[in-house]
Amino acid sequence: MRIALRIGFTTTALLLLGEVPRAAEFPLAPYVDVAQLDVPWPKHSHYRQPWRAYLETRTGDEFSRGIGINFNVPAKEALAARLLATAGFRAARIEIGWGQVAWDEKGLTDAAPVLRRLQACREYGLRPTLLLNAHHGVPCPLRFFERRLGADATQGDRSVRLDDLAEIEPGRSGLSNLTDYMAAQVFITAIDPATRTCTLSRPLPKDLKAG
Repeated sequence: MRIALRIGFTTTALLLLGEVPRAAEFPLAPYVDVAQLDVPWPKHSHYRQPWRAYLETRTGDEFSRGIGINFNVPAKEALAARLLATAGFRAARIEIGWGQVAWDEKGLTDAAPVLRRLQACREYGLRPTLLLNAHHGVPCPLRFFERRLGADATQGDRSVRLDDLAEIEPGRSGLSNLTDYMAAQVFITAIDPATRTCTLSRPLPKDLKAG
């Protein structure tokens, strides 16, 4: 209890005597650090965050007009957009993955949901922000196909033997989803047609059984 009283008294005395440190002794600087932008793709950093490289204080009115949401609804897009607009939302984030682009690059593999969301945004005054995403699961237009192993492969191997080499292109084809949701997690860098052996870009991360 003495300590608490003493702290209170000391603080009061400092205020009365004008001994509180002046603001000039602790100059403030804008929370801006351009070094935070130095995270070139595809690098990742827990310390450097690009949003820390800028700061802009917005007015309350601007803030209220900028409230948004990740607009990812499986159905009834118009109903969701109407409820969001009524609740004060003014912006919607819509993700389009590069993997949704058709193999011939003439459209999307399933454009209907994207069009429904955009139409709902236009009808109810939501400003769409489109995110073009390259997720490592399906990062770009691609084709999946299956091949069987002609022999067991163990973790650490740098090659595998397949039953069929059709459609396989070194540097473009690979083994997917071995330990994670990832397209061409291990690339095929060379093939031997005589033995149907494929050289791998790195050691296998797990054992694989033939068949």
